[in-house]
Amino acid sequence: MQSKRTFAIAAFCIISSISNIIPAVAQDDVFVAQDGENTGSIGAYSLSFGPDSATGSTINSSLITTPAAGSGVEVRMSLATDGTDLFVGEWAGGTTTATIGEYSLNGTAINSSFLTLSDRTGVPQLAADGQGHLFVATGDTVSEYNTGGTLLNSFNIAMGPSLINISALAVDSSDNLYTAYSTGDETLGNTYHGVIGEYTASGSPISRQLITTPNFINALTVGGGDIYVSIQDGPPDIESRIDEYTTGGSTVTSPLISGVGGHTALDGQGHLLVDSYGDGTVSAYTTSGTLLGSDVISGAGDAEDMVVIPVPEPSSLALLAVGALGLLVRRRS
Repeated sequence: MQSKRTFAIAAFCIISSISNIIPAVAQDDVFVAQDGENTGSIGAYSLSFGPDSATGSTINSSLITTPAAGSGVEVRMSLATDGTDLFVGEWAGGTTTATIGEYSLNGTAINSSFLTLSDRTGVPQLAADGQGHLFVATGDTVSEYNTGGTLLNSFNIAMGPSLINISALAVDSSDNLYTAYSTGDETLGNTYHGVIGEYTASGSPISRQLITTPNFINALTVGGGDIYVSIQDGPPDIESRIDEYTTGGSTVTSPLISGVGGHTALDGQGHLLVDSYGDGTVSAYTTSGTLLGSDVISGAGDAEDMVVIPVPEPSSLALLAVGALGLLVRRRS
């Protein structure tokens, strides 16, 4: 009896060592906001990561579809998640209002008209903190709501008479907000000037110009103490890249990734996703810029925004070892 007990303990220790050596396979559920003519949509996709690679599959490319807006009307989409629900922004070209709907992760509408906002500037930018707060940016104003739709706070980031349209919004684990906007138009001979500012959730400036760049800022993502900034010059595209900064505004790596400049998302497991607006694909990288897979998601329409919900999985080898342990112990009983 003692030898059986000793054998079981020894086997368990070996399996524990294997589990520590072999990293668990990580899996992400990825939701992509897809612009379109007449209607927009949210697609759902799955990504699996090995140590040096990533593969993807489609769950439902039209998990959520917006109401028809009219033939020839461009519908633009935005997206945020609190880890439990999806908040979907929609704006149809030429209109003066935008809507934000709340949906479950399986696409079921909780409230498809969660918020209706006055908005002439384009799709509202969204960020959620996972603590019952949704932040919405329209024009040069950021508004904070609770997930019941009650307005809690609103503040303006403009520093003068210049027209500013916030093009990206993110919130970090400390509930600090990061806003991005760009001025200028290279096609008119006006040099681009991109600005990222940092504010408390109540709207107090931490740094109105935390990061500045002579480029158009397409998107930003915050996580792990760093800010990943998507840069695009165009049209015509002169340069597309992802730059990495600390949340203190210091440059870490520029460029971290060259040749791409779409919307970005982090999964908190060391993976950075970058979409390509033109061809509806998403590629996967490590947060150090190593490519894990090109076009691991395809068919994502005109990808405009993206959120990720990580779904960690145990190592398959560890699971096989646990099964083998159970079989061996039973045989020796």
